[in-house]
Amino acid sequence: QLARGVYLKHITRHLLGLFSGQPGGRAFRQILSEGAHKSGADWSLVEHALSLTEREPITP
Repeated sequence: QLARGVYLKHITRHLLGLFSGQPGGRAFRQILSEGAHKSGADWSLVEHALSLTEREPITP
């Protein structure tokens, strides 16, 4: 999507509820909300926001 010219803010608005009520959820939303509209925002912003959440490891 980004390569086709879609702004990151149009993608991240759909991600804002993912970590609702979870540890790190507020930081996740804050990083995306404040950074996605800035010029030059790319997928590394989403990766940074994900790094702030506490997730359980997935076990097979």
